[in-house]
Amino acid sequence: MMRNGHFRKHMGLRTRLTLIFGLGALMLSLLLAGLTYFTARHYIISQRETSDIHQSFANASLVLTGLRSSGAKVPAVIDSLGTAPGARSVVLSDHQWYATSISIGEDSLPANFKRLVLSGQPADQLFMISGTPEFAVGIPMPSIGARYFEIFSLEDLDGILRVLLLVLAIAALVTTIAGAATGRWAAGRVLRSLVATSQAAVDIAGGNLFTKLETTGDSDLDPLFESFNQMADSLAKRIERETRFTLDVSHELRSPLTTLATTAEILQMHAHDLDRQSRQALDLLVAEISRFQAMVQELLEISTIDSGSAELSLETVDASMLVRHIAHAFARDSVPVHISPALDGLEVMVDKRRLERVFANLVDNANQHAGGLTGITAEEKYPFVRISVIDRGPGVPPDQRQKVFERFYRGRTAGRRGNATGTGLGLALALEHIKLHQGRISIESTVDGENRFVVDIPQQLAQNNTPASSPPAYSDDPESPPEGSDQSSGNGMTRQGNGTSPQARKRSTNGSRRRIGRISRTSTLLATTTLVLASCTITAQSHPTTLPRKSIPFGLMDKSPFNPPLNTKNAPVEVPVTIYLVAATGRLWPVTRDVAFPAPLDSLLNALASGPTKSEASFGLSTAIPQQSGSLTARTVGSTVEVSLSSTFGTLSGPAQIQATAQIVFTVTALSGITGVSFKMKGHSIDVPNAIGALLPGPVNRSDYAALAPLLPVTSPAPSRKTVSTSTTAGPAARSATAGGPPTS
Repeated sequence: MMRNGHFRKHMGLRTRLTLIFGLGALMLSLLLAGLTYFTARHYIISQRETSDIHQSFANASLVLTGLRSSGAKVPAVIDSLGTAPGARSVVLSDHQWYATSISIGEDSLPANFKRLVLSGQPADQLFMISGTPEFAVGIPMPSIGARYFEIFSLEDLDGILRVLLLVLAIAALVTTIAGAATGRWAAGRVLRSLVATSQAAVDIAGGNLFTKLETTGDSDLDPLFESFNQMADSLAKRIERETRFTLDVSHELRSPLTTLATTAEILQMHAHDLDRQSRQALDLLVAEISRFQAMVQELLEISTIDSGSAELSLETVDASMLVRHIAHAFARDSVPVHISPALDGLEVMVDKRRLERVFANLVDNANQHAGGLTGITAEEKYPFVRISVIDRGPGVPPDQRQKVFERFYRGRTAGRRGNATGTGLGLALALEHIKLHQGRISIESTVDGENRFVVDIPQQLAQNNTPASSPPAYSDDPESPPEGSDQSSGNGMTRQGNGTSPQARKRSTNGSRRRIGRISRTSTLLATTTLVLASCTITAQSHPTTLPRKSIPFGLMDKSPFNPPLNTKNAPVEVPVTIYLVAATGRLWPVTRDVAFPAPLDSLLNALASGPTKSEASFGLSTAIPQQSGSLTARTVGSTVEVSLSSTFGTLSGPAQIQATAQIVFTVTALSGITGVSFKMKGHSIDVPNAIGALLPGPVNRSDYAALAPLLPVTSPAPSRKTVSTSTTAGPAARSATAGGPPTS
């Protein structure tokens, strides 16, 4: 039945709505799970890092107190520390490394982190050792010339985050299933009413005008159902009035028409007594009365069918004998009749009177409007018996092949009264009779310009099938089954009602495949996202984080009054550093300075501001930084250095300002781990010019001064350095000049 087709369509819509709800719930649950996870992850890691930093401060204070004691040994001091489970201590004292674990030592620390702490800056960094997350804290202790490192294992925290991620993933899955179930329930609740409304509309369109929708008690849907029922009632009453009017008029016309016909017959009996003009008028009157009688009879039949009171008087007949009877009754002996041998012995159930009327109308249409009948053919087209009525043409245009079955449609003869010998109801009545037989009728045009009216009569009628549920009787393609039917190859029956043609089923299949493809791609993306989230438990930091000196408690960063050296047995260790001066060509030139370990940034910049030595000046080296600018101060923020400039520095302009800025940038970024420099003046960030004079907000790097790239020495003797140790707390750093000088071109 047609109901099955609509049910399947709406079931497809229900499935799509369920998928939409499910995917929406999945997206929302993943978003909430992601926000929850990353918020919790950030909070948990921050809390652990804060706790570990405080623990490191306490242990560093114990190490500081222990090493200040006379005769204290580093191994004994660090072994006495009450560290938390998974924590290990590493100490650098007198250029000797000590550790509480053989698995963690100097080589385990990240290079940038270790270098930063050795330079005198407290720092921390999260890194990985063999896939296990570790958190390291480094604290300089300048009063005893030592560096304290503590490494905390975060393996337990990593496990907690993985469990949290698993719980959130399960919650997202449950939410998705619940969303899909809710969507399916909501879609089913709405679509049940939609299916009922759609089926009722189909029934009304098929002629069942007494279809009603039952109210469900839903305040939103009941007004729609009531309006629909009122519309159906109004439509049924209107059609019933029109049908009754047509039927009554036809009945009322039969009596006067009978009288007129009888009178005309009497007049014809005395036609020889009339003159020629009177006889012509009488002949015209008789023809019109005959045409009028035929029209009234056809209107009565159509009205009976429209009112739903038409019934078939079925009888079983031999298909080949039926065709021969039709040909003998309505075709001339000269018209060829071709009957397929497959019809011999094939029995069909038909209403002979109605079929005779159908073919009488088709033959009459061929004789009056198509140049005459040229042939009749009959063949088996399972599950139909196909009978074709062929005329001389001309062919019916495709845009008029459906209109010719409309009531009172006469095509090109419309409006030309003299040529209109028919009533315009013959083909429309034939269509209605074919509908009652659950068959179909179509028109073909051959290459020779002939018309072929094709009538398909079912070999076996569907049981309890009313005209309202019959398939459409008109078809543009006689080879295709009627819309709404599905030909079964197993039981020999025509199964009605999947509501889709092969082309529609193909489009539906392709659409389903595309939807499945989109769903698969979306699921793959979501699965990939889940895997990425699963790998984002604890990740390593690429650079260490500096700790503010003011936040270091217990006086760990204080210096003792006598300021003992790092190594009392050996001379101070000198660290070679590179600074950049300005050559005679205007470009930068690297020279080397040795400063006592550790080498603070302030001392390095002040050595740059102090300018070249005499030997360097003899080679044309100079500095664009004014010596009266005072001490330059700097601090490290990750991989960036913030340099504070004095107001005197701001008096520079033009090339001098560019050269002075480039000197600082190249000198500072020569240190490992430093990639950029930002500048401040009086506590506020300032813009500095690049190599072409454009102001940049910073941080700036070497690429901004590519035009001032350092010159490489071409011919210069091997450098020799003279080292002069200086204090790291005041004054310019000790320096030694390269013996060779830069070329002047």
